[in-house]
Amino acid sequence: MEGSRCSVRSLAALDRPIGSATLVWAGTDLLLSNGSNLVLLHSTEGQTVKAVHTFPSPVVCLVPSPNQQGMYALCEHDGIHFIPLPQLLRSSSVPSSEDSGSGSVATNSQVIADPAVSSFVVADGVLVTVGLADGRWRFSLYEIPEASAAQHRKVADRHIFATPAGGGAIGARSQSVAQRPVLFCVYAMCSLTSQPPEGNDCHMLDPALFSLLFGVDSSLIPLPMFVCGLPDGRLCSLPALQQPGDVGPAVKVLHSLEEPIVFLGISMAGDGSSGGLVVVGGFGKVLLVLAEQKEGCKVLAFREWGVAGPVVTACLSGTRLYYSTRSDLLVLSLGNTEQKPTTGLEPASSSQNPVSLNVCSVTALAKPTTASTGAVQLMATSDRGRLLQITPLGGSGGGGPSRLSPSQVGQKMKDLLAGIGNVAERASLLKSSIQVRNTALKKLNQVFNICCLLLPSQNGREGHLDCKPPISFHLTTKWVSLLREESLTLSCVLENSSSYVLECGWTLCIQVVPSYSSLTSEDMATKTYSFPLEELAPGKTLKVTLPLAAGNELRFPVKVCSSLIYSLQSMLGCSELECLLLRGTPWSRLVSDSGLVSLALDAVTLDWLHCLHIDGPVANADGFCSGVSSSADPIQTFLRARRWEQWSCGRSGPSPGSWGVGPFTATLRVSSALLRAMLAGSTLGGPSLCASLLAWLVSSCPGNRSRADLSSPVVCARCPQGDRLKLMAKEVTVEEVSSDGPLLAVEVQLESSSLVSLCGLHHAVLHRLQALLGGVTKATGDLAQLQGRSLRGALERAEALLREIWEARDLVSLGAGVTRRAADMLLHVYTQLRTQPLLIL
Repeated sequence: MEGSRCSVRSLAALDRPIGSATLVWAGTDLLLSNGSNLVLLHSTEGQTVKAVHTFPSPVVCLVPSPNQQGMYALCEHDGIHFIPLPQLLRSSSVPSSEDSGSGSVATNSQVIADPAVSSFVVADGVLVTVGLADGRWRFSLYEIPEASAAQHRKVADRHIFATPAGGGAIGARSQSVAQRPVLFCVYAMCSLTSQPPEGNDCHMLDPALFSLLFGVDSSLIPLPMFVCGLPDGRLCSLPALQQPGDVGPAVKVLHSLEEPIVFLGISMAGDGSSGGLVVVGGFGKVLLVLAEQKEGCKVLAFREWGVAGPVVTACLSGTRLYYSTRSDLLVLSLGNTEQKPTTGLEPASSSQNPVSLNVCSVTALAKPTTASTGAVQLMATSDRGRLLQITPLGGSGGGGPSRLSPSQVGQKMKDLLAGIGNVAERASLLKSSIQVRNTALKKLNQVFNICCLLLPSQNGREGHLDCKPPISFHLTTKWVSLLREESLTLSCVLENSSSYVLECGWTLCIQVVPSYSSLTSEDMATKTYSFPLEELAPGKTLKVTLPLAAGNELRFPVKVCSSLIYSLQSMLGCSELECLLLRGTPWSRLVSDSGLVSLALDAVTLDWLHCLHIDGPVANADGFCSGVSSSADPIQTFLRARRWEQWSCGRSGPSPGSWGVGPFTATLRVSSALLRAMLAGSTLGGPSLCASLLAWLVSSCPGNRSRADLSSPVVCARCPQGDRLKLMAKEVTVEEVSSDGPLLAVEVQLESSSLVSLCGLHHAVLHRLQALLGGVTKATGDLAQLQGRSLRGALERAEALLREIWEARDLVSLGAGVTRRAADMLLHVYTQLRTQPLLIL
């Protein structure tokens, strides 16, 4: 891209824009808005702010009245207000102690109360608005009264249906261009019987192009045409009314640019005649519409250029198009129009390349003016709130260097210094942008490496893996007593054994999920705990403690799932993220709608073996463990038992007391050879196989005494509700199972005074054995030769129990609930299943 020199002069330092900036001429003064509810009137002669006015909401569009006696301001969701310029001057031209140069608009300044208006234009006694409502772009025409501050009367409404927001070629890219419709007024040169119209948005067009483009005879319709560029890329036109109340033709679609339109203008040829209609898209398309001679008549010709976007603002000076991409201000020459006639779209010529003026951060451009020396002057605002005067410096012809006067040398020095300052600012912005990108890429690379480390563990397996992952999570349970109330807590440890640092942006997420979906209690709903990480270096651990539930509120089993979550917002700093959200770039949708990386660490099921109070081993297995542990309150135990009895008696059906008095028992049998293979790699050794099995089962109990003391085959424990439990293990000989002879087996007997506690403990022991069997069944060798008679006996017992279950189900379906007989039958089946188990081989 070519470069060009220009003179940049900073006229004023204003507030940083917080929205879409607006900069328009009001005579020889400038009207400025930075997207807030403040509007400034700046004098270009005295280089001072003459007035500041406060509107009720942010100002999105400013248009001076045609007679330059007032100003129309479109406020966001608050319609259009009119302020006479003399009143605005008086509000702050002479600051006093009570008024420091600011004033609020009068309550009666609103002339159009339509919150849906997005843009408007004023010309020839008519005010035209456009806004999106009910899926249609609505164009409303208002008659301007003699007293402009009065309410404007609506004379017509026209509409065109809106296209879907994400459709067409625009797609999601339209989010990167904060857009509103662009309106301007076009007159045919031959239709003007008096002086040309005044106003920033009134333009003159060649009569032939006017007739071809709008399909009307300019000599018959002296009124102007209004042209609108919509955010969906369509270029529309509608005529002004000949008489109040005349509906006129509908809105006509002239062309579709297929990207948001940000600027409309008329290029002027060297002799002052109209060159053509210029349309600029937000993503870089530039369209020039001409009337060219072909076969003795004039036809429409469309020429299209593609420039680097996004285009933020643009203006025209003759045949030169000035446009800003925030990172640079460029100029494109549209004067080379003498090419072969065509009626279709054609690519840009290689000689028509944009030229950089080396000015960055331009957010708004006013209509260009011409200095006394004949040079073009541009008034602009930057994204830092500065008002700039930019003068492009054209090249001179041949000849040697000429001597400059001292004043010219001084001015040239000022221009050079201003240019150096602007280049330094641009270099600083580019350096900051590169640093942000490098930091984001570094963080993204580290996140990707951590994802690759944890990828093998993302298959959803529960329990222990074959090898320890580089980032692991494990937990233990612990009882905590507070005000004579015992609660179970989870002690969680996140260990970083990898070579990467878990930096800020990673979050440890722990979910406690109840396994019973039928529970509706709020206390048993899924709970999620999040712990943001500051910096977890390699070899370091993070320890957190979570409350699970009080002892009398525990419901098992409970599943605890852990994961690491990374938010992509963390790759950007706070200032960069705020800037991106303000500009409406595609990044903003990424960081607001999605952008999370979740890596599962572990999933552990907590059962009754995780919450037992171990009282310790006993010398023999005779009798049931009696007495109350020192940590248990006998009064609380008694009250809990009474509450359970009263609750049970109040429900329909039999009470637990009708099922008999404990202790209740359950038995499991496991082959001794299989147990030895299962416990071969365990560190919980004991004097016997039975003691080793019990030590392994109670190894995860909270507050467990020294595991070396568990040398007895009998363990007494207490459940959270205070019920007593006993676990016993002994070696037995099982006959009539194998044809090779008797088999040695370990019989685990569970005993409790509470049927509920027995069921929970039995389920926990079975779950542990099933998890342990999964890794050793293939390595235990050949199975014993089973006798068919023993299998037939087991099948007959199962069929008999199944018939009892069917009978109890029929009783329940016929009655109003669970009757005593049905409950006794189900209890009998449960007892048979627990006391006459099959041998696990």
